[in-house]
Amino acid sequence: MRKILIIILVAVMCLVCGVAANAQVCPAEADYLARAIAASYGDLSFGGKVGIAAVTLNMKEAGLAETLPGAVAALSAEGEFPGVGKLAGEIDEELYRICKDAVEAAINGADPTGGALYFHSFNERIWADLRFDDTREEELAKKMRRELEALARESGGGNPMLIDNVGFY
Repeated sequence: MRKILIIILVAVMCLVCGVAANAQVCPAEADYLARAIAASYGDLSFGGKVGIAAVTLNMKEAGLAETLPGAVAALSAEGEFPGVGKLAGEIDEELYRICKDAVEAAINGADPTGGALYFHSFNERIWADLRFDDTREEELAKKMRRELEALARESGGGNPMLIDNVGFY
């Protein structure tokens, strides 16, 4: 219910901003996306954060979501953006600034994913699998690549790639 209220609030704010549905990104949407990335993917490199922002923007531009919060909600339904429930809490100011810069980079055209419309984070699984035995890292990388290629085939996505244990497709 809380997610729906946040999405409605951002949509209303965007209408107040005077931003059309498929035009530029409303500042409220960019802020929401930066907070969602900070809450869910704060440990990624800057390039990984830009990739997450770019995929979210790509989803909106492709018509898969009407707003960036809508794209975040769609990805959350698939298990991505696990920290969205924490958005009302405090977010480290420096982390937020970095995430905001990543969102701005994506808005300005940076897209290390090559136009991907989806992503899948492998971080939790890698941590669980490598916790006691890091000698399996190469084996896990191959397994991630196979899973990513399967996800790309299922969705009809393009060229799959890994950035910071996040698969973009």
